[in-house]
Amino acid sequence: KKKPKKIILISSINVYGESNVPSKETDSLLPKTSYGLVKSLTEKIYENFACLHGLNITILRMANVYGPSKTNGIIFNLIKSITNPESPVILVNNGNQLRDFLYIDDAINAIIATIKIHQDGFNIFNISSSKRYSNLEIIDVIENVSGKKPYIKLNEFYNDETCIWADNSKA
Repeated sequence: KKKPKKIILISSINVYGESNVPSKETDSLLPKTSYGLVKSLTEKIYENFACLHGLNITILRMANVYGPSKTNGIIFNLIKSITNPESPVILVNNGNQLRDFLYIDDAINAIIATIKIHQDGFNIFNISSSKRYSNLEIIDVIENVSGKKPYIKLNEFYNDETCIWADNSKA
């Protein structure tokens, strides 16, 4: 009965699928994984509701979020493998997979800014660093900071995107 002032959906840049250039909000959605597909379908449902019911909906497509207290993801797994050599990290595409990483504080700042700014209708923003890093580059950083080597196993096979990154200039 009450119309909300704004709805914010947290989505993912995985909706774009494979891309060798930074994806923009206007690009076609071609997800390669089930995760990306579910996120893109959810976005379509929200877009439909915005149009049918005149709702103000903003979608934030987040890059790979990392930071303290996160208990999954490549960065967490690599750090964990330093202290637990029984837990190797398997890197697909021999560690050459490229990702756009976003620190949790930056993700939170984007959400807060979205809450504070009034926007009518349906809007989409990429929330990302607009940079891409290989898993091997992330390993080098972790080794340099910790002075220890993560326990990794390289795997040629990959059923995931080799490169995902997004242009954040609209945000």
